[in-house]
This record gives sequence, C-alpha cells and structure tokens, in this order.
Amino acid sequence: MQFKIPQDVQQADKIVGPLTLKQLIITAIGGGISYFIYMSTSKLYVVQVWAIATAIPALLTIAIAFVKINDIPFLKFLLLQIERFIKPRYRHFEKSTGDPYKSCLITPEANKKPSVNKKQDIESKMQDLDKLTKILDQSK
Repeated sequence: MQFKIPQDVQQADKIVGPLTLKQLIITAIGGGISYFIYMSTSKLYVVQVWAIATAIPALLTIAIAFVKINDIPFLKFLLLQIERFIKPRYRHFEKSTGDPYKSCLITPEANKKPSVNKKQDIESKMQDLDKLTKILDQSK
C-alpha cells in the first residue's frame, strides 16, 4: 500500500481560502471586538468618534494576523522589541562581585584530608577489586 507523505510540513494548512486556522481565529476575535464597538457607539456618537474607535482594534487585528516583518509574525516582532527595550543592551564583567559558588553535592566527608598511608589504601582497594572480579567471574 502506498501512503501520501506530506512534503511541506513547515507551512500551516489553509482552512478558508488563503487563511490558516490561526489567522481565522484572530480575525474572528478582532472583527467581533470591532463590531461590538461599532454597534455600541454608532447610534450615540458621530462618525468621527465611532470610526476611530472601531478602526483601532481592526487595524491591530489585521497587523497581528497578516503582517510579517523579516519573516517574523507581527506579534512576535512586537514582543521582541519590548524585550529589547527592557533588557540591557550590554553586559559588563566585573571581577569578584558575585557570591562564591558552593556546591551542594560536596559533603563534609569529601573534604577530608587524604590519609597518611596512601599505599595501604590503594592495596585495600585492589583487594576489593580482586574479590569483585572473582565474584563476577563465578556468576558466568
């Protein structure tokens, strides 16, 4: 049996015409907000008032849904610009200004000074290793 393998998995699927699901949801929410503002202000105020109040969310919705700057979606671009203004541009290194690093993995036993008889310690470890190898060889 042959199966169809998708070729362009990076591109979002088109749901309605040229709109992806994400664009469709964004335009529906933004259009709903603009329509609500229009319905609530059109009978009470003149055109100059409700047209501006309705156009602001509509333009913002269009920008978020469709505009890309350097292949970056407008909302992500806007958030990156805000992050750029908040974070410092340059990092400065100052020697000895931070707290010294103390590892929680080192126990007081590990900080003990080595024993005087290193030769005896090595010999006892070798004997333990010999015992272990004999046990492992017998288990075959």
